[in-house]
Amino acid sequence: MRDPKLIFFTVLSLIFILFLTSFAVAADPVVNNIIVNPENPNSVSTFTVSADISGEGISRVNLTISGCNEDVCFTDLTQNVEMDLKSQGKYEAEITFNDPDEKANNIKYLFEIALENGTEYRFSDPSWKTYVNIDDNEDNGVNDQADDNSTPGFEFIFVLVALFISLLLYYKKR
Repeated sequence: MRDPKLIFFTVLSLIFILFLTSFAVAADPVVNNIIVNPENPNSVSTFTVSADISGEGISRVNLTISGCNEDVCFTDLTQNVEMDLKSQGKYEAEITFNDPDEKANNIKYLFEIALENGTEYRFSDPSWKTYVNIDDNEDNGVNDQADDNSTPGFEFIFVLVALFISLLLYYKKR
């Protein structure tokens, strides 16, 4: 006959091993890297956001972008888009940013990651910021003539002053 203590400890060990392996260890998602192309989009432009996201059981990744001026973000410059899975762990979204008034000088990102089991995670980091190029918007459809150096009429003032001085000198000699 077998030793009852040995049978008890063997059964207890098997139950303990089954108990430990019954929990599926799923790694929490992590946003590892963000790439924005072009690096500094114009205030009215389309750009691409790519993110390397690791984790198991990811069912959906949403990206919320906010146009901000330093730390103040504008609700009319906030968009929520679903990111597409391009390859293992690589997600991508195309964003059309429209700020013709050039209120925002940077764009901030918030990632919302949903897992297959229903758990949702939100990731945001102050370093995830893209600065908006507001100096180079010649092809964005905004008619901004305030920065145009060829404003007619400015040179005309110099011509009138020179003509007036010339007439003064001419009549003074006579």
